[in-house]
Amino acid sequence: MAKYSYTAKNSKGKAIKGIMEARSALDARRSLEAREYEVLKLSSAGGLLQRIGARFTRVKKAELALFARQVAVMFRAGVDIRRAFQVMSLQGFSPHFSDVIAQVEVDVSEGESMSRAMGRHPAVFSMLFVGMVKAGESSGGLDKVLFRLADHLDREVRIQQKITSAITYPAFVFVLAAILATIVVQHILPTFINGVFAQENLALPIMTKVLIVVTNFLNDPRNLAYLGTGLGVLFFLLYQYCRTPQGKFQVQSILHNAPGTRDVVKTVLAARFCRLFSYLINSGIPLVHSLELVSAALGDYVVAPRLEQVKNDLRDGESLAVAVKNMDVFPPILVEFLIIGEETGRYAEVMEKLADTYEEDIDNAVQAYTALLEPVMLGVMGILVGYVVIAVFMPLYQLVGAI
Repeated sequence: MAKYSYTAKNSKGKAIKGIMEARSALDARRSLEAREYEVLKLSSAGGLLQRIGARFTRVKKAELALFARQVAVMFRAGVDIRRAFQVMSLQGFSPHFSDVIAQVEVDVSEGESMSRAMGRHPAVFSMLFVGMVKAGESSGGLDKVLFRLADHLDREVRIQQKITSAITYPAFVFVLAAILATIVVQHILPTFINGVFAQENLALPIMTKVLIVVTNFLNDPRNLAYLGTGLGVLFFLLYQYCRTPQGKFQVQSILHNAPGTRDVVKTVLAARFCRLFSYLINSGIPLVHSLELVSAALGDYVVAPRLEQVKNDLRDGESLAVAVKNMDVFPPILVEFLIIGEETGRYAEVMEKLADTYEEDIDNAVQAYTALLEPVMLGVMGILVGYVVIAVFMPLYQLVGAI
């Protein structure tokens, strides 16, 4: 149960304020209306942590896909918008998403369009989502648009799952290596350093001296506390920087150019561009506006300025195929398919077929990336293990030779 503050008028027209508990904003409004109150204002009255949590809570794409598909089914069955949103607010979505759905229902009931009501929640409903809904309202095919949105979000989830699956094994190997390194530093190396090496007064090689300094440093709790704090602050600052436009541009530039990730990024971007472009054109959205929505949906700071140049080229009378070719981002075959779309007037169908092909190629690109990443990580692990072994056994060989 959440708390909501409200301002309302009772049956005598007297203004009243208060706080009440309810499962969602919609339930709170219904409860007030059942008392014959005219609700003037209703907002969350949760604590500071709850408000901060709601602000940073992200609605999962899988939830949005399910929401869009179920609303589309209800629209196709003839259910009106308000009733559809009332039903969806009770479907067991996350509390934050349920509150957003309830607020959209309230705004729609007060006369706003569905797209405008959704636009009030940009953290939940993206520019692409709102733009396609607005196009569906204009064309009278809102159910078809929502089905396309659901299909798009489902595909986005599948692509994310493929990439996550690809990096799971290397991440597991890295964590395992870190655990083994910790065990060696904390329990095995001190035996040699404080036992055999110290007692025999050996002239230690530089490699061994470096290893001893690192081991002693890491075995001091104060040093570990300083190191942990420093790394924590560093990672926090890096995280905050990576959330800025310039930080995102730097990270995405690296991914665009690094071996292995380059092919994956190019294939994923091409697949998403083709799929989104076909959906938007099918929904009746003009070409230039479609490119604006595609740019926002891709969220790629490297590609965005080049798509902006594509829009400028189109306004100057250039063909879409030539403008996209000048971007020098997508594979040549995409440009050829755009030429075919221009010649036949079937942009959407051609782009949809090409998107199917690229989505199949994502598996190959991810596998190639994994095949490159695994030997790199194993090589790094081998270097670290080899260094420790050589640094430990060189003094032992000296000791055996002296006997």
